[in-house]
Order: sequence, then structure tokens, then C-alpha cells
Amino acid sequence: MPAGFPFHYAMRGFSTPKLSYDSFEFRETVYPSYRTGHHVSPPVEAIVSFNYSSGSCGRRSKASQYLTWNIHIPGPGYHPARKHCPTSPIAHVQIDAALMNMPFGRFVRKSPNVVLHALSTSLELGVPITICVLDQYVAPLMAYSRTASEWQLGDVAYLATRPDGRQEVLHVAHQ
Repeated sequence: MPAGFPFHYAMRGFSTPKLSYDSFEFRETVYPSYRTGHHVSPPVEAIVSFNYSSGSCGRRSKASQYLTWNIHIPGPGYHPARKHCPTSPIAHVQIDAALMNMPFGRFVRKSPNVVLHALSTSLELGVPITICVLDQYVAPLMAYSRTASEWQLGDVAYLATRPDGRQEVLHVAHQ
């Protein structure tokens, strides 16, 4: 894992390395937790990538910018020198960039735990995870949430997007 994860450090000229939001990827060994018969699955070489993009997400009708982390397993014919390689995504996490100016964003920049835990949850549940501000677009989902009984607008919501497009609130963190 690179220094500064979930971001990375980059050199700008001859200055000291600075935390960067530029896209990057690195290889990491993933240890799947599933078992086949009496054998534990062997470790798998995975590609972890980060990018900063804009677009819309799920039920949120406003366009937002997202910081996105993905884990991919290289498919047949993979070679590191190729730009476009066949890979299978196994985990996806995106954080609304608006959170980076809040206390939660400072915590994300200082500790890899938020992104690592969200990636592991995405891997375990097999769904993309979106971390965003609990606002008027997310609040209607709270009526169906089994995880958070007390919340307020401005809290941080962890959303899972099911294959059918439905979203579910997995967790709410208070700001």
C-alpha cells in the first residue's frame, strides 16, 4: 500500500512530496475469505485504483464529484504494460468530494481505515459503497434503514447500491 493511502504522495518539482488527489493504481495481494471444500482460497494479485471524477450517483439527483477506489482482479491475458486490460471488479467505494471539507474528510486524509473498511464491506457484500452527506436526497432512505435510529441532515451516510439499483443505508456517522 502506498504511503498516504487512501491517497498518495507525489513530487511537484524539487519540493517535498505532497498529498495528491491524482489518479493512481498499485498491486496488492488479496486474501479471499471464502473456502472451497476443505481448502482455503489462495491469495490473489489484485489491482487497486483511485480516481477523482464527476457524475451522478444513485438516487442523488444533483451531479457530484466523487473520489473513487476500485479493486480489480486481472483476467486472462492481463499484462501490466497494457493500458486497457481485462479485469473483473470485486470492490468499489466512492466518497462524495463535498465530505472532504468537513471533519470527516480530515479523518479520511489522515487514516486509511475508512476506505479500507468500506472496500472490505464492498468486497464482502458484493455491492458498490457510496459515502456521502445525509441530505434531502438520502433522507428518504432512512425510513427503511435498520442501522440508524438517530440521525440528522449533515451526518455521513454509507450507502450500498444493490444490483437492481436500489440503495440501502448501511451506516450513519455523526459529524
